[in-house]
Amino acid sequence: MVSLAAFLTQLILHPGSLTLLILYGAAGVWRHLYLGYSLVGGLQASLFTVLLYILALAAIHVLSGDHSGRFQARRLGLPATRVALILNLILYGFLWLILLDRHQRLGYLASPPLLQHVPGWEAYQSFTQGSLVQTLTVIPGWSSSMVSSMFLLLPFLVLMPVFILLICGVRPGGFGLSGGDIKPALPFLGIFGAAFVLSGLSLSRLGLLLLTYVYTGFQEGVFYRGVIQPLLVRTSQSAVWGISLAAILYGLAYLPHFLFRTQLAVPLAFAEAAGTMLFGAFLGYGVHRSGMLWPWMLIHAVSHLVAW
Repeated sequence: MVSLAAFLTQLILHPGSLTLLILYGAAGVWRHLYLGYSLVGGLQASLFTVLLYILALAAIHVLSGDHSGRFQARRLGLPATRVALILNLILYGFLWLILLDRHQRLGYLASPPLLQHVPGWEAYQSFTQGSLVQTLTVIPGWSSSMVSSMFLLLPFLVLMPVFILLICGVRPGGFGLSGGDIKPALPFLGIFGAAFVLSGLSLSRLGLLLLTYVYTGFQEGVFYRGVIQPLLVRTSQSAVWGISLAAILYGLAYLPHFLFRTQLAVPLAFAEAAGTMLFGAFLGYGVHRSGMLWPWMLIHAVSHLVAW
């Protein structure tokens, strides 16, 4: 109980946590005011969501020990860590350009594609939309748009980040893809799994779950929580800062999707991005404490389908 009290105190008072909470609270209030609701209502809604996340983090803390050392990126020397982090942040910046380019090509932004003059990019675009993609769309629930995006982002979310860590000294078994402590994930697997089942089962939804796991859960899990997060934890020498900064980067990566595709209003888009940051911190803490990725990848994928 003392350990839990100390954890909650650190969680609430740490500058990294406070940064996330302030971002979420401010975005939530902005959204409420934009929609014509009151300031008090915005604060109440934000506080309620924050309390739910604190309870979730407390449950993870109680059900687990600290298995974060299973991610070998946390044990790299500082020079190798800095090199790996800089290279992956460059990848992150290029991902932003890819996402903007993708929205331009899909017609959500009325401007020429940003990457159309990058050598080889048009050929790569054609490959990710070619016969292999069309073949995979025969699987129930697999849409050509999602399969194309999965292939498009695979090198930048998985292959290159993992290769960077390998050349910096991380062994193939040091990414948390197996082993670890599954106990803290079990309550959330049960909750989201039950919600998924109750929302209706079909061959198409099961196929979509598989695609969402591979595309969203696996790829984003590897990049943000298997690569970026341990590097930030090692660099900052603080688990809270590392998890918080990785969550902020994760939420910001969704901003083009919210801003140009689903929300179309700046306050609403930033509120969605801030909510994604909180969800990213929840997943990040689960990965950090359990020392494993796959259950949180599955939670991530199922939560997407439940939200849809």
